Amino acid sequence: MDRFNIVKSGTELQILGLRDAVKLLSIENHSQAQRLADLGLHRVDLEFAYGSLEELKKIPIEAIIIRQALWRGAIIHFIKCFGDNKRFQLDIHEIINGEPDGIEVFEYFFKLRNKHIVHDVNAYAQCLTGAALNAGDKEYKIEKIISLTMVGETCEPANYDNLKLLIGRTLLWVNAEFDKICNSISRDLEKETYEVLNSRKTVQYRVPKVDEIGTKRAATSKISSGDSISNSAK
Repeated sequence: MDRFNIVKSGTELQILGLRDAVKLLSIENHSQAQRLADLGLHRVDLEFAYGSLEELKKIPIEAIIIRQALWRGAIIHFIKCFGDNKRFQLDIHEIINGEPDGIEVFEYFFKLRNKHIVHDVNAYAQCLTGAALNAGDKEYKIEKIISLTMVGETCEPANYDNLKLLIGRTLLWVNAEFDKICNSISRDLEKETYEVLNSRKTVQYRVPKVDEIGTKRAATSKISSGDSISNSAK
């Protein structure tokens, strides 16, 4: 998978490293452009999740907060690709060919994300409240009101290996699907004359405004171009 640096000139984007490229054409009106853009965003999340697990191996056991942040981040960004959001959902059955063990492992992480990490509803997190009673030889009987917080540990070697395997399998599927669509779009564009291609508008990027934080983005990505673009093109 090739990676290129990009520069922004006004609203236009330019990819560095493609020596013979003179223009970055927008393909937002192509029938497969949205799926390609969705796959690009899925890939970013999957690479983040996989990278989080790689970094987790370097963190000492004593750094509990950092380890949990990386572990939870990996789970959240992985399951995000299978959730109900603006992109099309990935299908775990298609990715792992319906393997029963794989489905069971996926369901574990799906429920872990939904019922414990993001939404606190299951028994993996409990807080027990109590009153410490003294021996009765004081003018008061209650020494202190306390709460005992118990959180189940899920960042274990077996879970780590299973999650990394799932992310890796999903990333392979996404990359293959991404390349397939890129090739299909390239074939379609090659059928057009150079004059028609050169008349297409260029890829443009608009920096989002603060008041858009709660607004869904447009249906078709304005920066899809046959490859995904974030702070680097892939």
